Amino acid sequence: MSWEDERDENERLKAERGMLRQVSPLVGEGGKFRPVPPSARTESQLELWELAPESFDFVEKWLNLLPRARQREHFRKLHLTKFKEAEHRPLRTANVWLRELLGVRLKKVFSQYKVDVSWLLSFEKGVPDFPDFIAEMQFSTKTDRTFANELSPKQEKADIEWQSLTTKFNQHVHREMAKGSVPFYLLSSNKLAEIAYQLAMTFAKAQREFADEQLAKEKAFSTEEINELMLQIYATAGCAAEAIGFPLKNWETFQRRKKLKAETVDVTLMRICDERYWLKQMRHKQKQMIEHIAIACGEVRKHYSSYISKNALIDWNVQQKKNYDFLKSMIIENVDNPEEQQDLLDMVFKSDTNPVNRRHLMMTMLNGVEAWAEDQGDVPLFLTLTAPSRYHATLFNGLDNPKWNGASPNKTHKYLNSVWVKTRALLAKRGIRFYGMRVAEPHHDATPHWHLLMFVKPEQKEEVITLFRNKALEEDGNERGAKEHRFLVEEIDPEKGSATAYIAKYIAKNVDGFAKDDERSDEDPELLLKDNAKRARAWASLWHIRQFQFYGVPSVGVWRELRRLTAGDISDEELEEMRLVADVGCFASYIKRQGGTMTKRADQAVRLHYCQTEPNKFGETRQKIDGVRLSRCLDWVKTRLKQWILKRKVNVVAELDTREQSDPNMGGFSAPRTCVSNCNPEKVNDTVEFMRIHRNEVEILREFLLARQISSRWITDYRLCRLIKGEKVDIYAGMSLSWNGRELEMI
Repeated sequence: MSWEDERDENERLKAERGMLRQVSPLVGEGGKFRPVPPSARTESQLELWELAPESFDFVEKWLNLLPRARQREHFRKLHLTKFKEAEHRPLRTANVWLRELLGVRLKKVFSQYKVDVSWLLSFEKGVPDFPDFIAEMQFSTKTDRTFANELSPKQEKADIEWQSLTTKFNQHVHREMAKGSVPFYLLSSNKLAEIAYQLAMTFAKAQREFADEQLAKEKAFSTEEINELMLQIYATAGCAAEAIGFPLKNWETFQRRKKLKAETVDVTLMRICDERYWLKQMRHKQKQMIEHIAIACGEVRKHYSSYISKNALIDWNVQQKKNYDFLKSMIIENVDNPEEQQDLLDMVFKSDTNPVNRRHLMMTMLNGVEAWAEDQGDVPLFLTLTAPSRYHATLFNGLDNPKWNGASPNKTHKYLNSVWVKTRALLAKRGIRFYGMRVAEPHHDATPHWHLLMFVKPEQKEEVITLFRNKALEEDGNERGAKEHRFLVEEIDPEKGSATAYIAKYIAKNVDGFAKDDERSDEDPELLLKDNAKRARAWASLWHIRQFQFYGVPSVGVWRELRRLTAGDISDEELEEMRLVADVGCFASYIKRQGGTMTKRADQAVRLHYCQTEPNKFGETRQKIDGVRLSRCLDWVKTRLKQWILKRKVNVVAELDTREQSDPNMGGFSAPRTCVSNCNPEKVNDTVEFMRIHRNEVEILREFLLARQISSRWITDYRLCRLIKGEKVDIYAGMSLSWNGRELEMI
């Protein structure tokens, strides 16, 4: 039997078992028969080929714009559904629907990502050179200014040269892109790494050649001339980086003809020669672009996947697991005392990175702000700011919004921030004092909206509402439903609850989902509040959106640094009094001693003290918090008393004495989690002795916890002994365990 006969026999057997869809190998009319294309591999592709073979290539061409196979399959099925449901001209109806959906909505997305790195793929070997017109370009970087509205002839000439350079480079990029067939958002991780390496080598080569050309002149350059030459390199590299879609740092400032510091230019030119810099930039943009495509395709909406797409949520969960594994494998070690070590994971759980601690901190501060407002006689307002309808990809009922302008969550967040900036400027001009907290959270389709808790004087309340409403409705304020939904004001009724209680729900639903187990989200009733919090954090992480922000209150950084200190660390009475206030958690008293709300940082009683770090590999230094100081003098108190370094954890098997090792009834001990023991010797001896006496109970409890799917990381000997003694044991996310000998209780 030949291989063709064997293949046909296998397909026949699969068809009999229902494993293969039967479709004619030749489809067509009027003698124009076409074979089934090799790309038709799925059930929906074969069905599409059987129903409308003449539109198969048209549909597949549009679907190939989508980055994921699951997305292509989803829209292929929707196309078939439209084809079957249409009463008149079904093929045209389905094709027009697909073209409008993918051709219009995706075009709006792609227009916002001018990423043109594919031209590098056309170079098979070696490092590509910059086009000749860039090397020959003599770009003027003189920073002389005129305060008149009209530019000087020299500046006009520079602008013309700039535009010509950008146009030529864009033309070159598009010519090179025609040689490649894979768009940026479909590139694999390996291909991104390859492009990052090529980019780094290209910019490094261009800088070396420029430097060699200048050195060949055998001329002694002054400091001013060297800075001028570095600006020329920065201008050329910046134009190239902007053309491929990754503008350099401070590039917009440079384009506005503002002077840049020489250190800033040097650090930037060193960064673009590092492949890890480019890889990070491209990975971040690719993730956002893929998620933006998912939003355009309707994969981010209620009843399907609120706030964030399913694939993006999976990626976030995988990254969280990687972060957890890294934290678990590392320890921090005191530089001055190497024997003092702590698990990095435990330190993270104790910090504000832990969502539970983060929520507790914000609620403590909010209670203090509200107590201060009551003492000052200020009244609270709860404001909700929403973007115009054209910023929303999906309607409230889950259908596509025909007015969507293709805006990403980042763009919408910038719009909301612009409204807030304009409103603050108006309030400041009128001398209106305001303070409170802002919460940014997503709608079901990932479009952000803001909730603001604002405290103002009673006599200024109506003016604040009017000014805010005017700015909120300044753009598309006449559209249907704008006055009812774009700007909402809720005057807080003390009988219903405090101001903090009003915003507590929004904090919980975006941090840790602190609520009853069966409580559900108000955005998507099908979503539990705990899942809502996880999705909201993933959404904020993907789009780099700051969820919470206090405004008009004294420095939160000083408050945190004061809580690091202990009694005896401070000799100044005023600073010691503020330390005590922070230690007991009274944020209202802290506000009072800092000069009250709306006080400028320079006028606050206590400010942060910074030190300069050592230069990194790019020669860049940064300001690092080192302590606190009084504004009235130069004296400062160090709050970071210990210097820690990261080290990978080393598992060391505990050494037991000969008597313990030879005991046949002795159970095995696991290795300590760090290379040294941070427990007191008395506690260690007590645990060993207790386990020897209650060995059977310990093993029973261990098996019981594993059966309840409690993570083995928490089942340590010390915790087991405490549970058997009747004590409560704290675990992650504010949960506690207790054991009464028969049942395990979670608190």
